[in-house]
Amino acid sequence: MNFQEHSVTFLARLAARKRNPVKPATLKTYGSLLGNHILPAIGQVDMKDFANGAMRSFAQGLADKGLSPKTILEVTQVVKQMFATATDGEGDPLYPRKWNHEFIDLPTIGKQKQPSLKPEQLAAALDSQMGVFYAFLAGTGLRIGEAVAARYAGGGDHTAWYPEGACVSVRTSLWRGREQAPKTPAAVRIVDLDPRLNDLLAFHTASNTIGDGEFLFKNKSGHHLDENYVRVYSLQPLGIPGFHTFRRFRITHLREQGVPEDIIRFWVGHAGAEITDRYSKLAENVEHRQEWAKKAGLGFDFPNKEIAV
Repeated sequence: MNFQEHSVTFLARLAARKRNPVKPATLKTYGSLLGNHILPAIGQVDMKDFANGAMRSFAQGLADKGLSPKTILEVTQVVKQMFATATDGEGDPLYPRKWNHEFIDLPTIGKQKQPSLKPEQLAAALDSQMGVFYAFLAGTGLRIGEAVAARYAGGGDHTAWYPEGACVSVRTSLWRGREQAPKTPAAVRIVDLDPRLNDLLAFHTASNTIGDGEFLFKNKSGHHLDENYVRVYSLQPLGIPGFHTFRRFRITHLREQGVPEDIIRFWVGHAGAEITDRYSKLAENVEHRQEWAKKAGLGFDFPNKEIAV
């Protein structure tokens, strides 16, 4: 069996997997890596003939194409997963491999550049037509998929803002218009809001007649915001390198204000195994979290006086 033949089974098994299900975004990434880098190079190679030496040559070919170390590691990881899913009727590997990473000599990833949000960029974003949405991103640290999925209360198992509790309950995320579970189990969480941001959202929903259960931020057709549309027609003209910069801004601000790391992790959905017990207790300690949300503040002002409630 060659890689081309197994690729169909590989993707189908991932899509149907019940244990540790794979999200649509991940499947799309795997399909892209297969189509662009794996199958053109080794699609016709029989898997039984592909071992450490072949992997070394394959990785070198990826480097010769000018791919970044991160992409090379992602591509070779997919190849390894293809071997792991090539099994017989009993679930035993057809082509067992013990990969010699020292011999294969894969590149290492250096410190990645993480673009930051400049004060003048944030000020311009808050003063734009999408100002309330950007305030929501910068004041909560939500991932973009979580933010566009947010609704105005409504009950149900979805991401929603609850004005009475001054919080956002993160339960779902949107990817290409499809609602799905968040990125990780830790991403299912409560994000407590600074009272000013809570008041701003109340002003926003009242001014735009957003009803119970409706998306918190809608397009002209009444559907949820399309993140690609916002990126092209609002974010890029502002010179902001990506939505994640708002999340990074929030995390930096919270640390600068001395917020306990456990609470920061809870709010942004980063939970290490070593703090599982403390994480669980934080979920119950609402008053403590709300005190820190108010104490930490937002780190920015609303330039539009009409919404500076």
